Amino acid sequence: MNPMQRSLFVAISSHGYGHIAQVGPVLARLAQVMPDLSIVIQCGAKRAQLESMLLFPFQLIEHADDFGMLMHNALDIDVEGSHRAYLDFHRDFPARIEAARERIQSVKPDLVLSDVPYVVNVAARQLGIPVINLSSLEWADIYPSYCGHMPGASQVIEQMVDAYNQAECFLAPEPSMPMPSIEKVIPIGPIARIGTNRGDEIRKTLQLDPAVKLVLFSHGGVGFRLDPRYWTRKEGIHVLMEKRHCPTCPGATAIETLPYSYIDLMCSSDAFIIKPGYGSFAESACNGIPVIYTRRPDWPEEPSLVQWINEKANCLELSREHLEKGQFLGSLHALWSQARKPKVEPAGIAQAVDILAQYF
Repeated sequence: MNPMQRSLFVAISSHGYGHIAQVGPVLARLAQVMPDLSIVIQCGAKRAQLESMLLFPFQLIEHADDFGMLMHNALDIDVEGSHRAYLDFHRDFPARIEAARERIQSVKPDLVLSDVPYVVNVAARQLGIPVINLSSLEWADIYPSYCGHMPGASQVIEQMVDAYNQAECFLAPEPSMPMPSIEKVIPIGPIARIGTNRGDEIRKTLQLDPAVKLVLFSHGGVGFRLDPRYWTRKEGIHVLMEKRHCPTCPGATAIETLPYSYIDLMCSSDAFIIKPGYGSFAESACNGIPVIYTRRPDWPEEPSLVQWINEKANCLELSREHLEKGQFLGSLHALWSQARKPKVEPAGIAQAVDILAQYF
């Protein structure tokens, strides 16, 4: 690395795709305004997945310092498994910090940005490098909501809270969950990628009638298997989904087979069927895509997300039972009959970049 070149170390959670989608637009804008900036990303996701979402040069350290909460599927938390994993992670927390120090020191960054692993906060502070958190959630308030009553949880929570509060500040993009454990929260506007509508191209590629409506089904990078008996071909509708969700579903196309980015597939769709998640909600609202969502039981971030999407975007709730049985046609037609709301401006991108740039 050129000794005069500025560098940024970015730690990204591997808990689904939402954290990558959330920090990506900020990094892309920062790379534009600081073209000499070297960006090094630490994440458990594979390079191919990151490159499909992060359209700028970066170096990769393929390592996960953050697993969030373990999931049975996209809607159900593995509470017992998560607690065991956190006890194991914190069993020798100083060793975790030392390993993070070595990874950060190998980069010699001017700044550390985290969305939203916390061990890097302590490591960066020990190295005298400023660290900023950027996320709509944090594990110091999510983990206790599920596991706070379990044996050994109190020490885990104490170390989490202390680690997060080592940061210079915590940038919380709209809509973020309440963060009572965090001392230096700075609210900013929404963050979202903006895509291109390629619906006509997709219909031609799939040899669909121009009047057929495209519906994207996604659950944020976490598996949710659907029964193909219920997700059969539906009149006037064609579903786009990951192959693992419904590998033998007639009337659907696996998005992996299409030569378009995920954000362009979303922008090409007439509706988006999702679980509440920051990336899905913010991107649908900022791109003007109507949403049908199915709630996740007890997820602490969910109330803030659901309130926001109902205020800002065209949306309807679908029960889990109706989702699993593919009973969504009535909801789709009700959704399309709504008066369209204006797109939301992703103002948080520029706000975050202005704050980060001050540290170089």
